[in-house]
Parts: sequence; C-alpha cells; structure tokens
Amino acid sequence: MTAIRIISGKHRGRLLKVPQGSGTRPTASRAREAIFNILSHGVLENGWSDTTVLDLCCGTGAMGFEALSRGAARAFFIDNNKAALAATRQSAALLKEESACSFLHADAQKLPDASAPCDVIFFDPPYEQGLIKPGLHGLLKHGWLAPGGCIVVEQSTREALPDVPSLTLTHNREYGVARVLVMRK
Repeated sequence: MTAIRIISGKHRGRLLKVPQGSGTRPTASRAREAIFNILSHGVLENGWSDTTVLDLCCGTGAMGFEALSRGAARAFFIDNNKAALAATRQSAALLKEESACSFLHADAQKLPDASAPCDVIFFDPPYEQGLIKPGLHGLLKHGWLAPGGCIVVEQSTREALPDVPSLTLTHNREYGVARVLVMRK
C-alpha cells in the first residue's frame, strides 16, 4: 500500500502509519481533497474549530487526522480491525495529537452509545458488504450525530444510494469507483 499523506493544515505533508495486510482501502487523495473542499466551503458554516469528528471504519485514520490538521478540536476513531486501530494510534502519537483523539475497537453495525455527539462523521466501510444502511441507523440510534451535523459516506459506485428518512442527501459525487455522499440530519 502506498504512503498516506495529510493534504492540508498544520500537519500538511506528514505521513500516516498504514496497517499491515490488505484489509484497508484508504480514500484516494483526490477524493479526500474534494470532500474537505465540500465541507470547508459549504457545509461547515463556522469552519473546523471546535468541531468534533468521528472516523468510522477508520482504517489509516486519514479522514480524522485531516480534520484535526485543519483545526478540528476532537476526533474519535472506530474500527473493528485491531491492526488498523493500532496504526491509527501510532499516527496520533507521531502527530502529537493523542490528547485530541479517542479510539474504540468496535463493529460499525454494533456501535455503543456515543460519549459525545459529532459534528462530522466520516463513514467508509468495506465496499459492497451491506454495511452502510445499518451503520447509518446505528450512528443515529446511538447518538453519534449532533443536531445539524453531517455524515460523509464513501461507497462503491455499484452500490445503491442509502435511504434513511432522517437524513437528507446534499452532495453526491463520483471519483473513479468511489461515490461520496454528504448527508445532513
């Protein structure tokens, strides 16, 4: 797997740890940059400061660390892959962001109740495994999404759009085989 770099902000250019094995599929740099442009210039009215984010199915943690680099106050990282979570912890230490990070080994379909609601949730489960709709329902049921918050979903272009009545689709973009959705509560 290629190295993952932070695109912008105080950690720009810094490398993230990548877990061993092939179980992680990081969001491509082009898609990551587009997502943060959408969020920064149209979704987050007050910018990144004081924002709390959740990187669900975090893999390398690139989305959460990108948000911290741009000024987010806090990031939660959840993954059911222990190697991915260990690599994410190592990246937090390298970036000296441990105090702003919380880590949880959990399955996206069996989330615990949130300790704090998040303004932005990045949800990038393995493609084509039927995880998106149950994951979205779990996020809402267990209080992970703050009122007015948004969820950024990355899915395969071959997957159907998730239909969750309490979420409104505001952006739908394709980047190669990836489809990026921004949904608001």
